[in-house]
Amino acid sequence: MVKTHVNLTESQKEQLQQMSEAWKVPVAQLIREAVDRFLQNTPFDSFEYALEQAFGLWKDHEIEDSREYVRQLRQGWEDRLERLGIDGKVRSFPAC
Repeated sequence: MVKTHVNLTESQKEQLQQMSEAWKVPVAQLIREAVDRFLQNTPFDSFEYALEQAFGLWKDHEIEDSREYVRQLRQGWEDRLERLGIDGKVRSFPAC
């Protein structure tokens, strides 16, 4: 086990202390168990979780022409490369 320092609110500390006394277990054990439950229920490293978190991020963006939008983004990259003195062209979409 490793030691760590955690800042709690007064309310959190009081509630943990009450639980500790009622259940006759150390506060540290309550915190470890809570962290374990949190980690088990938070799939932070999964592709599905990333997709779920990203879903709908662009719902409020009104983009009429996605090709023009990307072209403008890429133009910004080309301008920055030029300012930085880096030789390189960003490819555009092929004609459909």
